[in-house]
Amino acid sequence: MTSLMTALRYGRQRTRSFRAISQKLGLVYFGAVDQHSDDHDVVRGLTASVSHKDRHFSVGTHEGYDIALVDRQDKNSRWCALRISLHQPSQLPHFFVLPKNREAGFKERIVGSRSLQPVESFLTLQQPAEFMSRYALLGLPQQGHILAEVMVSQLLHAIAAHFWPHAIECHEGQLYVYITEHRLDETVVLSALQSALWLASLLDDRVV
Repeated sequence: MTSLMTALRYGRQRTRSFRAISQKLGLVYFGAVDQHSDDHDVVRGLTASVSHKDRHFSVGTHEGYDIALVDRQDKNSRWCALRISLHQPSQLPHFFVLPKNREAGFKERIVGSRSLQPVESFLTLQQPAEFMSRYALLGLPQQGHILAEVMVSQLLHAIAAHFWPHAIECHEGQLYVYITEHRLDETVVLSALQSALWLASLLDDRVV
């Protein structure tokens, strides 16, 4: 009974947080959406699957970027997924920044993708010690030369400093940030959003 009450309390807190964030950012809040029947722009990326359930779906524009926010659950994994549509997406490589010690919920999907690999397996990329202690960088072997030009040492250092412990993905012109904190609050999400907007702007400027 205690665990049920705790779960309900966390659920209500999560709902309040998402509603407050949507209101503060001026987003349109849709609540729960069904990927199979509802007419909406599904947040994709590595966490998307045929079985995921989305709640607290919100969309809008903030600081010149189209963004979407969703509370996603699939099996035993749960993420707050933030998506930002990049302005200059055409030549950016697909990459995934995986937080070490928080691999649960991601590893199965990475293996299932059969494409993302640790960068050490196909290119020499100088990774700062702080980044290497916190993250693993994955990409596509055929995009190795582009990844090396985009993910320079200074950028990786900044990611380690400002995004930990969130995961990051860039795919098909979209930047995703995955937040895995169980007790989600406004401060965590808004801080992640500001970091994501900074990274989106930097990636747009680094398109080759």
